[in-house]
Order: sequence, then structure tokens, then C-alpha cells
Amino acid sequence: MRYLGIDLGETKVGLAHADSSVMLALPIGTLVPSKNVDDIRWIMPIIEEYSVEEIVIGLPFLMDGSVGHQALRVKKFIRIFTEKVALPVHEWDERLTTYQAQKLLKESGVSPSKRKDKEDSLVASLLLQSFLDSKTMIRAS
Repeated sequence: MRYLGIDLGETKVGLAHADSSVMLALPIGTLVPSKNVDDIRWIMPIIEEYSVEEIVIGLPFLMDGSVGHQALRVKKFIRIFTEKVALPVHEWDERLTTYQAQKLLKESGVSPSKRKDKEDSLVASLLLQSFLDSKTMIRAS
């Protein structure tokens, strides 16, 4: 199974991929998609290039677990995407992934000027890895 992790931000989208044979999420990079959330054409070349079979999209819940503006925007994207593309989509709680990514980049010595470029794809990688880890735990039970 091949997975695509998506961190759908306001201006940029972080992307990561994984193969179920390895169960390791790897950052792909970032894209600047259309500002129109109804336009999903930007994601199609990535799905084809990585032979994606399932998609994991981070849901940015508020810290109290409620749904804010950004999570509503992501849910709208998911609804539109699933109407147009016949792939399974998993919504995944991405709370604290940005904090984790920032901490990892700082600890690994990435200069402050380069952190933002890597942050979004690292967030996508972290949320996808969390999803993969949950599948591993389910199998082990």
C-alpha cells in the first residue's frame, strides 16, 4: 500500500509519502496550490508519481479538540476530493505536529532561515508516520 500524507495549510501544502512495506514516512516537499479549495488538480500529479493508494490528511483541531476555521477548510477540501477521486482518505489529528517539527528542525541544527521551507513537509511526514504507527499497533494487538 502506498500512502500520501498532506498538511493542508493556508498558503502551502506539506507532502510526505510512505510504502506499507517499509512503514516509514518520508517528506516530499511543499506546494503552493490554488487558493480555491475546490481546485484539486494540483494534487493529481503527485498521486500519479507516487502511485498513491490511500491519503492521510491532517486535521488541525484546536487544542481543546474543537473544530476551528482551518479544520473546516480542510474538511471542505476532503469532501470535494472524495467526490472527484476514488481513493480512501483518512482524516488524522495533527495537533502539535507543527510544534514537533519546529523542535526537530531546531535540534537538528537547521538554520532559522531554512526551517520554514522544511517545516510543512516534515509536519506531513509526522502526521503520516503517526497514522502508520497506529496501523502497526492495531496489527500487533
